[in-house]
Amino acid sequence: MSRLFLILGIFLIFETRDAWSIVTFGAASRKKAALLSAIQPLNLGVDTSGQARVLELVDDFLADAASVPKFPGGQKAVQGTWDVLWTTEKEVLFLVEKGLFGKKCTKVYQELDFDAGAVRNFVDFEDDAQLCFSAVAEPVMASSRVNFEINQGRIVYNGLQLPLPGVGKGWTDNVYVDSDIRIAKDVRGDTQIARRRR
Repeated sequence: MSRLFLILGIFLIFETRDAWSIVTFGAASRKKAALLSAIQPLNLGVDTSGQARVLELVDDFLADAASVPKFPGGQKAVQGTWDVLWTTEKEVLFLVEKGLFGKKCTKVYQELDFDAGAVRNFVDFEDDAQLCFSAVAEPVMASSRVNFEINQGRIVYNGLQLPLPGVGKGWTDNVYVDSDIRIAKDVRGDTQIARRRR
């Protein structure tokens, strides 16, 4: 009889654990959907009326989300091209709102290539105009952090390409990454939400 109770107890432990995993996953999934819905009308963050609410939703989502894969094992999960959906970075939001010498912003994205030790940030504008800054990137082992140092930039406008000096260094924490979105926080306290480009 005691063996029967032991087996039954083990079964209940595993059943409860699996049920809790399903509940947690479901809650995170709903909160992710709410977060993406909240940022959709905010023009990448130019409309700051919903900023406090979005940051609240980010923290709420991260509380239920799975832990972030650490480097180097998580390195592959973070690599790729990411379209920025929302950010608090003032320089990026200025370009999104004001454009570049009369040309409207059409896209903001990043290319993360840790195999090559590089991060490239792009802001695209009408008529193939573009602003790009590249940085040397160094993932911190056993961490989700990436140290970077901007080493060069360029501006493309009306068919002309002009080099820009690379100035600045810091770090970014990829606090959440899945097959669809990435949430990052940086040394200046900015938050960015990006979607993986297919």
